[in-house]
Amino acid sequence: MPHGRVKVSVRPEAWVIEPSGDATALAAKLLKRTYLGNVMEYTLVTELGEIFVVSHDGKNRFEVGAQVCLRLADHGVSVVAAES
Repeated sequence: MPHGRVKVSVRPEAWVIEPSGDATALAAKLLKRTYLGNVMEYTLVTELGEIFVVSHDGKNRFEVGAQVCLRLADHGVSVVAAES
């Protein structure tokens, strides 16, 4: 397996938002949410910076200011070698 720097691209719908408490997930705070009918758009702040998420989960709606966790789904993530 090759070694070196990589770039990771994550589609907005590849993030899954869960209630806080999962130590293996990325901690986040909800800054903004927008209801768009069949989807919710969220902007969250994390130690990696702001992350934009598109959620099709109609059951869980998170409030602005909520402490949540982010994890990656099994789709929508690309990893490529970084230029030197």
